[in-house]
Amino acid sequence: MILLHSNQKLKKRMNNFKIYKDDYKRFLVCPKFMWLMRNKRNPEVISWVKNNLTFLDKEREKKFFSSFQYKYEKKATTELDIRIISGIWFETKVIDYLKTKYKMFIFNRTENKTSLEKNNFTKQIIQSKQFNAYHQAYFCYEEYVTRCDLLIEDKKGELDIYEIKGVNKITAKKRRNEFLNDLTYQIWILKKLKYKVNNAFILHFDEDYVYQEKLDINNLYKVEEKFNNHETKDKDISETLVKISKKLQNDLINSKNILLSPFCEEFETNSSICTNLIKKINDKYNWLNLYRLKRTKKADLYFKNEGNSINLENIKFNTFDLTSVQKRSIKVVQNLEKIIKNTKIVHEELQKYHFPIYFYDFETTPIAIPKFKNSIPWLQIPFQYSIHVLINSDYNLVKNKNIQHLDFVIENRKDPRYLFLKQFLNDIGKFGQGTYVAYNMSFEKSILAKLSKHLDLDEKDHQQINHIIENTVDVKDFFKDFNIYHKDFFGSLSIKKILPALLPKINYKNLKIKEGGEASALYFNYIHKIISQNEWEENIKDLKKYCALDSKAMLLIYEKIKELVKI
Repeated sequence: MILLHSNQKLKKRMNNFKIYKDDYKRFLVCPKFMWLMRNKRNPEVISWVKNNLTFLDKEREKKFFSSFQYKYEKKATTELDIRIISGIWFETKVIDYLKTKYKMFIFNRTENKTSLEKNNFTKQIIQSKQFNAYHQAYFCYEEYVTRCDLLIEDKKGELDIYEIKGVNKITAKKRRNEFLNDLTYQIWILKKLKYKVNNAFILHFDEDYVYQEKLDINNLYKVEEKFNNHETKDKDISETLVKISKKLQNDLINSKNILLSPFCEEFETNSSICTNLIKKINDKYNWLNLYRLKRTKKADLYFKNEGNSINLENIKFNTFDLTSVQKRSIKVVQNLEKIIKNTKIVHEELQKYHFPIYFYDFETTPIAIPKFKNSIPWLQIPFQYSIHVLINSDYNLVKNKNIQHLDFVIENRKDPRYLFLKQFLNDIGKFGQGTYVAYNMSFEKSILAKLSKHLDLDEKDHQQINHIIENTVDVKDFFKDFNIYHKDFFGSLSIKKILPALLPKINYKNLKIKEGGEASALYFNYIHKIISQNEWEENIKDLKKYCALDSKAMLLIYEKIKELVKI
């Protein structure tokens, strides 16, 4: 009886088992990652992954460990959340607009029906000929299911399929492949169900759209036709789907060996080396910390070392094909070279700094659907800055002599850019012209350039902005080519790695807001009224503490470097 009961449960599970579009797309990237994403809600899997695997791809690591599930007025906490929410909102805006152009049927995503019932309902609606457009139509062929963002039917009864993506560009190869696979999977199912698919398009933001008095949805998006080809519409993916089905039906016990394997699928010589997941690396200084080491190179080194970790403390760095910067970092770890390689270069860099010295940092949020006049899709909107100023050479950090801290956080939901810029230009020139300092300065300079481009400013403001851009120096340049390198940078030039390595008592751990993504998410929630005015005001103190540490960190690093070269 127990055996019969178990078999019945297994049969029921198999009957309910479905393959989704995301499974197909993820399988083509990494079968292991696909399996993990389908099982990420399983606490046992989460625990096992934390203890046994290391992600080579940080974006996929964030996706796996993210617990975010979209609900109306759900708070964003990370930049990944912002992207997810913004994409959903964009699709909603587009569909609401197209409902005025077509007789559209909107399918309910939460309806309590079986897959077969939902598929038959879709068929019934399309065959009724009462509509010529369909949003989130559900299709099921055997165990393979999909929803289509938008289908538009022509007079011949043929369907044009539109995948709606909340992005500006489709230029990157990775993104092109993802979108091609997205459409390919949907079309394959529709054709198996005997629907005639005529065209395949990606609908996305028009990056040239500029918001004026109100949102013009018709010009907010554009249709990309490059995917409307035979490769998308006629590709047979049957064999791949069978592999996916077999793999997903494995439980954790049956999946452990392949998850720990250096290969993407089975232990076969013709299987490609996995560039996403490897065994857990516990060595503090390991080869994953090598600067700008591509995932493919990391995976290759791992494979050549027979699936074992490579400890930088004892690696023979001439054994592998590494860059001079990577070799330099290994030599510092092994105490073969000092923290500063060439003090002359440091002195030359220090000569760029003239008083007053303004260390400045911005916090921004990407706003996908423009809200403010003269803004474009996915424009980074600055809402906060912090400036630490060394007024003259007679300054003292201990006594806080000739040191000033100036800051700004927007306090209302109006366009923050004008008030931000007005106060910033006043504060950054408060003690006269001097040296302007940022960390990874291309970001701050790009924000200033876009403010100059998109805002209606007088000539004096344009000139001051240009002066700041042209005279901004980068603290990061001290570390160029790892001329200054500490083993606890761990192969990174992030300020959050450099600060605690050079000044161990100072770090971001005790702050309530620890990362720029958290600050960005807070403003995103506020500007879209997901959090109240009171909630925003309650967070301003913590926002200021976070941004202040960013600008102060640059000052402290500058001072530490002077100390290291005995100035």
